[in-house]
Amino acid sequence: MEGRLQGHENIGMNQNGINQIEKAAEVLAGCMQNVDVIISSPLSRSTKER
Repeated sequence: MEGRLQGHENIGMNQNGINQIEKAAEVLAGCMQNVDVIISSPLSRSTKER
């Protein structure tokens, strides 16, 4: 077992998930100068329009 969660259904984000991704965006915003590539899920919940 690899110890990861993995989904394949294209379901929407609940408020908890939205809060988590907003916090992650704040954290990542401070370190993007060192990022060359971002790999993301193809599911619609991995993007959020602003």
